[in-house]
Amino acid sequence: MGREKANKQRRRRPAQSMARPTMVVAVNERDYEAIPAQARQGDSFAAYWSDVWVRTNKCLAEGGRPLLRPLIVEDFTRFCQTAGLPVRSPAAFAAYAAQEVPENDLVVFLGEPSEMLRHIMVLERDAVMMMARCDVILCAAVDQFGEQARAWARSFASAVLDAVLEQTADGDEVVLVAKAGGGLLLGSFALSLPCRGREGERDHWRLSTLLAASCLAGAKGVLGLRKRTGHGVETLVWELADQRLTPSDHGRLILEPDASQGELDRYLPGFPLPHPA
Repeated sequence: MGREKANKQRRRRPAQSMARPTMVVAVNERDYEAIPAQARQGDSFAAYWSDVWVRTNKCLAEGGRPLLRPLIVEDFTRFCQTAGLPVRSPAAFAAYAAQEVPENDLVVFLGEPSEMLRHIMVLERDAVMMMARCDVILCAAVDQFGEQARAWARSFASAVLDAVLEQTADGDEVVLVAKAGGGLLLGSFALSLPCRGREGERDHWRLSTLLAASCLAGAKGVLGLRKRTGHGVETLVWELADQRLTPSDHGRLILEPDASQGELDRYLPGFPLPHPA
């Protein structure tokens, strides 16, 4: 449970308001196939990713600051259609990559090994797609019920996270996993503490947005507060359903169904949290 180890090992990076054009990279085979052949710089995904890593290392060695963002195929396709460019053409890809993006939404390469960098980029891709799904839900609520619906959901999410964060210490981790109707994953996200600076603000915003959208969508899921103690790991658990977070006695069954794993882990019901007003 929680954000993967590779993401925790990264140094906190500074952020600026806007960034220069960045390197847009595919992080898996499916996304790689969406890149125009002329822009792939490799005849397979493995060769392509090796080239990405070599180029970022070269930039870093020359005193540059490599900025990367994951290719989102659906976003790339919409961009082509909106810009009136041939879908997934070399010209469209060049224009897509040349967009200015807030630097806080980018990954700065710090010299990580190839697979660790790809893992970090996969996490970022998943987070960006999660935010897009949440935005659809929030906008739909505004269209149907007015701006007060989004304000209500965000107020509830803020109150819940404030209550949880009041009981945390450095090294703790807050994790939320939510599924919408039909069991489809709405999103999963972890906030590692302390969460300072713009990166921390971004992660707090992402977790809050996921909780707000989950409430509006009537999603089911689980919220966990993972704490390291002298006796192992202790996780406080709440189940999300019916727009409420209820302390749960079934944390191990939900989060660690294989009881042979993590024998030192303890799963306990969380403390009472605010309900929607």
